Amino acid sequence: MIDNSVLEAILRSGVTLPAPSRSLLQLQAAMADERAGPRELATIAARDPVLVGALMRIANSPAFYHQGGARSLVDVVARLGGTKTLAIAVGTAMRSAISGVDQAIVDEIWERSAHVASRALHAARRSTHRELGDLAYFAALVHDAGICVLLRRYPDRVAALKGLRAAEFDAAAVALDAATGTAHAAVGAIVAHNWKLPGVVVDAIRSHHLPPATLVPDDEAQLIAVLLAVG
Repeated sequence: MIDNSVLEAILRSGVTLPAPSRSLLQLQAAMADERAGPRELATIAARDPVLVGALMRIANSPAFYHQGGARSLVDVVARLGGTKTLAIAVGTAMRSAISGVDQAIVDEIWERSAHVASRALHAARRSTHRELGDLAYFAALVHDAGICVLLRRYPDRVAALKGLRAAEFDAAAVALDAATGTAHAAVGAIVAHNWKLPGVVVDAIRSHHLPPATLVPDDEAQLIAVLLAVG
C-alpha cells in the first residue's frame, strides 16, 4: 500500500511524477484481455520503434539466447511471455519519460537495473519460488526508477551517483534519500502504482531497501524484494 502522507510529502518537495505512454496503456489493456496472445501484443508493440528495439535486444541477449535466435517480433513476445514483455515496455516508457536529467546517469541506472533484473530472474529460478521469476524480473527492471525521478528535481546530486560499483551505488542511493529528505523506493512505488503495475511489483519496489529482518517470509512482494537483493 502507498502511504498518502509519503505521497503528499514527495509532491510538496517539488518532485513531479512521469505519465505512462499511450503505447504502454494500449499494451496493458491488451494484457487484460484473455483473448490477446503474442500476435496481438506484438501488433501494439510494433507501433513504438524504441520498444521494438528493446524487446529484440533483450530477447536475443545472453539471458535468453540459449533458446535460439528470435527473428520476428511475434517470436520475441512469445519467448519473453506477457509479463516480461510488459516489464520491458514499462522500463522503456519510464526511461523515455525522464527528461531533463543527465543522459549518462539515466543510462547507468537503467543498464544496472537490467543486469539486476536478469540476476533476479535466475535467482528465482534457482529458488523454491520459481513462479515468482517473471515478477522478480519486472520489479528489478524498474526498482530504481525513483532515483531518476528524484534527480530530475535534484540535478546537483547526479555526480555522486556516477560510475559506481553496485554496493557503492546502493549506498549512494540511500545517501540521496537522506540529503533530499525523500525516499527513492517510495517514489518508485508511487510511479508504479500510478502506472497501474501489479500490486506485488509496487510493494516489492517499496520494500527493496528494507532490512531483511523486517520482511514477512510468506509475502510475495517481500520475497521478490529479497530476490532483488540476492539476485
